[in-house]
Amino acid sequence: MLTHCENTVFSDGDYCFAFNHLEHYYTQHGFKTIDSSTLPNSLKMAYLRYVDSGKDLIPMQFITSDTPNSVVL
Repeated sequence: MLTHCENTVFSDGDYCFAFNHLEHYYTQHGFKTIDSSTLPNSLKMAYLRYVDSGKDLIPMQFITSDTPNSVVL
């Protein structure tokens, strides 16, 4: 399903919060791990609420390999 989304749904710059144990799976489909400080404020607040409630999440961003000047942490 992620392969289909990678090719037809996701746009460069889309975000997701992946469970820690699925980080590798998401990286295989174009997502890169990012620092939570780089999230837009509304997403950062949601991410912090999830993490504070005990969820083991990693902020990730969909970044195509042909995007110039992409910054990934």
